[in-house]
Amino acid sequence: MERIRNQFDLPDVFYFESKNCYTGSKGKLRFRIDVKDGQILCAIWREDICFELAEIEKTAAFPLDAAGYDQMIAFLDQAYADTPK
Repeated sequence: MERIRNQFDLPDVFYFESKNCYTGSKGKLRFRIDVKDGQILCAIWREDICFELAEIEKTAAFPLDAAGYDQMIAFLDQAYADTPK
């Protein structure tokens, strides 16, 4: 079953199950998604610089499964909603 794309156009959970990382942005929100120890790790910042130089504002960890993927999207949705336009 194909999932509906999210507003960040993230790859599906299978991408992360393969231990790939993903960096993206929407508006002024920047984020990086990594996989470690069976969890999806998501970091957000709002500076216009790369992950390695950014001051990370918030991080969150989610289970590496479809439910955790949906929780991660909800986390990003809220972070985007809280981002000044």
